[in-house]
Amino acid sequence: MGCTVEIMVVNNLLLANNTCVFSPSISGLQCLLNICGVYAAEHEILVATKQLVFFFAQKSINKLPHQIFF
Repeated sequence: MGCTVEIMVVNNLLLANNTCVFSPSISGLQCLLNICGVYAAEHEILVATKQLVFFFAQKSINKLPHQIFF
């Protein structure tokens, strides 16, 4: 008798006109923001310039290897 496990990865949440994207890495987050930017440009969607980025880690982060741009 086998057991099948299905995993669903949630990398974004949407509520009204707000979008929140999640990634376990900085480079993954940059990739998601790039995808959002391309989608917005292709569909002529205006993106507000207000941004808020949170980093969560088990240990403190002394230096971040990348800056995130959107």
